[in-house]
Amino acid sequence: MSNLKTEIIPERGVRWIPVILGPLLTLLTYYLAPAEYSSTVRGTLMVTVWTVTWWVTEAIPIPASSLLPAVLLPLFGVCDAATAAKYYSHHLLLLLLGGFMLARAVEC
Repeated sequence: MSNLKTEIIPERGVRWIPVILGPLLTLLTYYLAPAEYSSTVRGTLMVTVWTVTWWVTEAIPIPASSLLPAVLLPLFGVCDAATAAKYYSHHLLLLLLGGFMLARAVEC
């Protein structure tokens, strides 16, 4: 008989404080950004703060938070949706994604 204890770690769910912290820091960034910044620079800064906050705190899974700029950049008027989505569908990115999927499938 083995006397090793197995610790069951609950699956990570959504953590609410960091989820709320991201938009709050974004609003704070909007009001604290220098007035001479254009709306594009201000919007990009806000997207960066929100994404980094959720990424570092892991408020939501990292792959989901990495898709946040595709939604927020058009929402804050930095660029249109087609321009924001263009970088997520680059052919080299899809090639790497396919390679990682194959590697994961072979590993299992």
